[in-house]
Amino acid sequence: VHVLMEESDPVQRAYAHLTLGDRAFDREDKVNAKRHYQQALELAPEDTLVRETTSSSRLRGMLNARSWWASWWN
Repeated sequence: VHVLMEESDPVQRAYAHLTLGDRAFDREDKVNAKRHYQQALELAPEDTLVRETTSSSRLRGMLNARSWWASWWN
């Protein structure tokens, strides 16, 4: 991931942020996960993988409470 963060291609950098976001999400670190997912969207808003990952049911399916999900993007 560190190597990709030095990448000049915005799509590759967005993929690195997706990976970092997934790692943070797996640790239940929603603050950093949200930050990385948002950066991925800013870098490559039209990329299919970025859009699908940041809106995937994986994110919703791993959450236990609706209130927690509602607070995720606030």
